[in-house]
Amino acid sequence: MMSKITVSQYEDKAEYLRQWRARNPEKCKSYSEKRDKEVNREKAWLRRYGVTREWYDTTLENQGGCCAICQTTEVGRKGHTHFHVDHDHSTGEVRGLLCDLCNRGLGYFKDDGPLLVQAAKYLEKHK
Repeated sequence: MMSKITVSQYEDKAEYLRQWRARNPEKCKSYSEKRDKEVNREKAWLRRYGVTREWYDTTLENQGGCCAICQTTEVGRKGHTHFHVDHDHSTGEVRGLLCDLCNRGLGYFKDDGPLLVQAAKYLEKHK
């Protein structure tokens, strides 16, 4: 019988996990099959923002299938499949759906409307 290998026998956890996956391919497959990204995404929407898949679909349709700010139909970074659910960080109120760039932009400006206006004025001044 093979002795049990523990994390402490490896220099780092990543190496331990690589070796464990190599020894247990059938378990890795069953774990990945259990993870349904779509279901997990919808559970996260409900938990974080109180919105459902139906809300998402309706909102996206009402927005014309695009980002509420820039009107792009591209969701953003490679690997992304959905628009971001935008919400007010102070109240938690959901506002709409945004592409990755617009969502990040609002975040970088800390959802500060007057600061965004100042940024727009700056850009206009330096055209």
